[in-house]
Amino acid sequence: MEIPIQQLIRIGGIVGGAMVSIWLLSFVNARMLHWVIKGGTPEKDRRMKTLKNVFLRTGVALICLFALIMMLKELALDPSPLLASAGLAGLAITFGAQSLIKDVFFGFIILAENQYSEGDYVKLDDTQGIVEKLTLRKSVIRDKQQCLHHVPHGQVRIVTVIAEADDSARNHA
Repeated sequence: MEIPIQQLIRIGGIVGGAMVSIWLLSFVNARMLHWVIKGGTPEKDRRMKTLKNVFLRTGVALICLFALIMMLKELALDPSPLLASAGLAGLAITFGAQSLIKDVFFGFIILAENQYSEGDYVKLDDTQGIVEKLTLRKSVIRDKQQCLHHVPHGQVRIVTVIAEADDSARNHA
């Protein structure tokens, strides 16, 4: 199948538009952080950094999805049956991915309620250490032995914040 030069140019435009959109999203996301935090506390800084990363990853995924659909249309491939099939497959996968959905839901709750942030010294059930990374799906905790623990949010029953991210949190590590 040979693709005419006009289609290649339009596909290049779609890819370029997606790249510019991702760059704009990154720029606006960074500016939003500075605008919202003006004179904020360290706790507010950590929370905004975490939320900024979640929004950026979600935005990039959506931009890439839209670009893919536009490229399929440009190649005269109707994405409607593919999207409908994805909807049905998504329903089937949902039953198999209940734990993933549970993890993401509880991750959203953790972020919305600001239960803990990156840099805090926490105890999640039996795992204790500094939160190195906080995503919608899991928390990555580094313990005193420098081991990394990936804790899915759906499995956490008890959250104890021992120290917030400052010098005292690092002293616990």
